[in-house]
Amino acid sequence: LLIQRQLANSSGIAGALWLLGVNALAVGDIEQAQTSIDEGMTVAHAAGDRAAEALHLRLSGMLQRTCGEPERAIPYFDASIALWRALGARDELCNDLGELALTVGHLGDTARARELWAEELLLAYEIGEAWQVALYLEGHAELALIEDRPDLSARLLGAADAWRSKHEAPVVGYYPSVKQAFVAARERLGDEAYSATLAAGQRLSLDEAVRDVHDAESPARPASPPPRDAAASLGLTGREQDVLALLCAHMTDLEIAERLFLSPRTVEGHVSHLLGKLGAANRREAAATAVRLGLV
Repeated sequence: LLIQRQLANSSGIAGALWLLGVNALAVGDIEQAQTSIDEGMTVAHAAGDRAAEALHLRLSGMLQRTCGEPERAIPYFDASIALWRALGARDELCNDLGELALTVGHLGDTARARELWAEELLLAYEIGEAWQVALYLEGHAELALIEDRPDLSARLLGAADAWRSKHEAPVVGYYPSVKQAFVAARERLGDEAYSATLAAGQRLSLDEAVRDVHDAESPARPASPPPRDAAASLGLTGREQDVLALLCAHMTDLEIAERLFLSPRTVEGHVSHLLGKLGAANRREAAATAVRLGLV
């Protein structure tokens, strides 16, 4: 920070203040974190540095959550997410989707938490953020505890633990609630059942763990139409549903064309129609909507 001040580099000053605030919050120095945020936001605004502004908005949300005010954290995360979307910063967007999902989950808004986690997972896959994939599982483990499903919680925590070990993605210090979930699951299940269930979760593949998540969501949404009915209500044709499934598998138009024996131009047309019918701005949003609505 001293060096950036000497250089009169506004973006550098804002970035250093953010890092100082992050570390202050990590060690529980709330006053220093707030001071860093206040100056950092002022510098970011003056410099027109929207990325630095978004970072400080995120940190503001984290600070409110740390102080036991999760409701006050939500507007900060929402504003930060809007900025990252505008900037096209997918890695930072993925981070903030997870932050907001954890926060609304703690407040009991499990429906919104699941929507956010679905988008976070797709994005984490796209950009290769292994620790964000683990956080998706841990976030759903917290939701399982909220819904009094300690068995599912321990299984997902085991799967997340194995994923983190495999990809060398340790738990960072911002998520004490995730660490507390391990304790809560053990207390509710008892030592023997907890150990067995955690071990079973550690043997799950990621696909199996995600399937557990989806299976657990189904009983909570009995009124949801089956995929084909939901697709029909949106006006999706059978061929568009086929294209959507492959789009969600991150295939390019050319790959989809080859798989379905169509011309690339025909696939382009189907994708364009899908975006319109799903109200999506791009393929990623279309995939997230498809997952949320149970279309794939």
